[in-house]
Amino acid sequence: MSAARILYIEDDARAARQVREVVETAGLALTWAANGQDGLKLAGVERFDVIILDRMLPDLEGLTILERLRESGVGTPVLMLSALGRSSDRAEGLDGGADDYLAKPFEAEELLARLRALHRRASGRTHSAVILYGAFEWLCCITR
Repeated sequence: MSAARILYIEDDARAARQVREVVETAGLALTWAANGQDGLKLAGVERFDVIILDRMLPDLEGLTILERLRESGVGTPVLMLSALGRSSDRAEGLDGGADDYLAKPFEAEELLARLRALHRRASGRTHSAVILYGAFEWLCCITR
């Protein structure tokens, strides 16, 4: 996953530093948003390959950010990274639109593996379209 751009929405500066170190050591670019509002704005105007989203933010809860992203058409894969690690918390995050969920504390190699998997899946996504011309109909697959 070379040159992937990651947005990390996290209010805890220490946690952000830790993730930045892991991600940048692996050769990835990380943009940090220190609150939910800024993260939501960045995700809407810049293109990122993966978004890492903290669930517990003081200004805007992570699930709310996720809902707004999906409603506005942002399909960037989201890895929810949270101290809320119970099975019900993970299920709620995934059902809320996250593509993956990782509980804190985490191992660096697992974080990177999950980021690579999300990026790989997103890179190979195909979209289908039906083209109609008179009585003819074609199903086309478009790889982005």
